Amino acid sequence: MWSKLSKMVVSALVAFGFAGVADAAPYKIGAIGDSISAGMDSNDDCGTLISCASQLGEDRSHSWTTGHALPDSMRNKLGFNATVERQKNGSRWDDALGQAQGILSAGGAHTVTIELGGNDVCRKLNSTLPTKSEIAALIDETFNALVYASADTRPARIIIAEAPDVLNLYHTMRNQKNFAFETCQDLWDLNTNALDVNTCDWGFFDFLCDFFDLVINDYVEPLIDVMLAAFDVDFPCGYVLNSGSNSTKRTLAQALNNDINDAIAEAAARWNGTNGVEVLFADNVYEFQFTAGDVSQIDCFHPNRSGQRNLARTVFTGANLGASEPTHDQAAPLLLASPPSSAWWVDSGNAPFHDIHFNFNTNEESTIEVWTYNCNYGNWYYEGTTNESPEAHEFRMTGFNYNYFWQTFVRPTDRSLNTGTWYQTGCI
Repeated sequence: MWSKLSKMVVSALVAFGFAGVADAAPYKIGAIGDSISAGMDSNDDCGTLISCASQLGEDRSHSWTTGHALPDSMRNKLGFNATVERQKNGSRWDDALGQAQGILSAGGAHTVTIELGGNDVCRKLNSTLPTKSEIAALIDETFNALVYASADTRPARIIIAEAPDVLNLYHTMRNQKNFAFETCQDLWDLNTNALDVNTCDWGFFDFLCDFFDLVINDYVEPLIDVMLAAFDVDFPCGYVLNSGSNSTKRTLAQALNNDINDAIAEAAARWNGTNGVEVLFADNVYEFQFTAGDVSQIDCFHPNRSGQRNLARTVFTGANLGASEPTHDQAAPLLLASPPSSAWWVDSGNAPFHDIHFNFNTNEESTIEVWTYNCNYGNWYYEGTTNESPEAHEFRMTGFNYNYFWQTFVRPTDRSLNTGTWYQTGCI
């Protein structure tokens, strides 16, 4: 006779869809996919060349599908405790069969997620795009391998998602700032004449950062080489993103994007239930209008951790696994305390010219826009906007003529481009 606890365990297994899959790796989830599923550059919590360069690469712990550290990942939401990860940077639909075979040869998985197609759209600038029929054939051979695998490796469920809207990425990000370039468009073009690098932020030792800023051009090519190696693709999706592309190419790319999603939808409907395998299609990924706050500031290309969370929630809802809506940060950033005039320390300098040095914190990662005001003559001066987005901020502005009184104004803008209110000192 089963104990009450045994019955509860079996009930839980049925709720998660494990019933009847006694031999097919019941506690594993497998992933077929590209750099999105690998969490490429999703950890973009950085603001300087040194900190961002150290975080280039995969962040699989926060993958939307297999990430153990992302509460909304398919792994965590569906209760799996192990993964078979075959997703790889740069993968296209012609890599899917090999990844499927890799999952099967590793013993299989109860559930397999598939998210591909972005790199089929993201070709080199002058490439020839594939056709819908070519992609459809690749999708079918992948399903065929999974659905007709041996009973002890065959998945019980396949969750397949649309390819995201690549053209939306172009429109959303091209004018946004990058940690090393003036805009994302400059990064996509590898326009080294538009570098805007904040090398490091070492507080009292910022004079060392000033030195690095002077010689940064010596490190441009190595930096680009590192980024290209980390992508493992033809960077950076020139057919759509490069400024050398045009409206005709982008229209063709968007048409292919839609064709791929149509092919995925048709295959999901056709294969659902074959050999007892359930196929769930997340038909809302292309339609999800991600924002700049969802995209990595490192590469202006991949979802950051917020984007991975929202992708996971979108797929979960679109595949009818439950309600888990994406969220967007719409709250304006705040200074934790409005800086009193006394907080803006005036350095001795060489009279009458002095430096202003100050520190304060924001409640979230933000860049800071800084203006000064000559209280004697009523003149405004734009000092600049920081190229980093930490929570702790330190500034030093030099060369103020202290025969006059000065007032300073600062305004934070967070990673989701929400702008806060102005904060100001008195005339000092």
